[in-house]
Amino acid sequence: MIELLARLFARHDTPEDRLIRMAIDAIVAGTDPRLRAAAGVDKRLREPARTAIRYVRQLADRLGPAVELSAAVYGSDPRVRALFGSVDSMRQIIARDTALRTFEREAGHQAGDEVFALLLAERRLKHVLGMDLQGEVVMRDLAKTLLVFSKHRLRAVAASEAASGRAMRILAFRQLVAAARRRVEDARAGRPADLDAGQTDDPVVADMTARLRRSGPSALVLDDYLVLVARVLAQPGRQLPIRTFTATVDRMGAMVEDATTRSDADRITLWELARPDGDVPTIAIRVRLRPTDFPQPMPEVL
Repeated sequence: MIELLARLFARHDTPEDRLIRMAIDAIVAGTDPRLRAAAGVDKRLREPARTAIRYVRQLADRLGPAVELSAAVYGSDPRVRALFGSVDSMRQIIARDTALRTFEREAGHQAGDEVFALLLAERRLKHVLGMDLQGEVVMRDLAKTLLVFSKHRLRAVAASEAASGRAMRILAFRQLVAAARRRVEDARAGRPADLDAGQTDDPVVADMTARLRRSGPSALVLDDYLVLVARVLAQPGRQLPIRTFTATVDRMGAMVEDATTRSDADRITLWELARPDGDVPTIAIRVRLRPTDFPQPMPEVL
């Protein structure tokens, strides 16, 4: 399926009919190859496939241009400062990233060349007691909310921004196909509670759920599984919802209400993927960097 997706997103000028056929092949291969035997599979997956392709292309484009990661610009970009907390933290996180090191090793990357990637990080809010300065008076035990990012990882690492964008689209499309596969697996396993999650307004899915509850997996046929796959691909925003997260943050990572009264606070806006299951939201930002700026630490000598 990886090769199919790579060709699918290789160029924007690929004829649409060919794009759709390739997408359908990737969807069937990635969910259940037996779906190929369903009646009218190409016709019934055509519009869902087109919708999914359009969505993942827009998803990558909405993230905007790549942000530089370097010690030189760390202090001037409040988004980078908020994401990492310190230059040392940024250096350590990027230096340890396995996707970056794998790219360097396998792609024959030239030392000093710039690379592009998608940076993902989980966002949390942490409530603490801290100090603040009001005029010349130090205020203690003030309730503060810290904006905290963790589990940073690079994805879609590539030698150019265009290549990284293609890799991002492949990654997003694979997530949609995986969501469709999980829906099929839930139905085959007779898990109606998972099957109708987030689909309570869909009468077709509601009917399948009722049949599953009455008779178990034997109540569903190949056509039902094709319907489930089509439903997931036709509603990509439910599987990969993206929204903006905006906050005003001071240099210590604490959120403040009014930036106009604070010279050390900046307003930042980031894109985040909101998990359908209500899990921790994940920030997504395109970045560029030079791996030579983030050397791996030397192993300790015992």
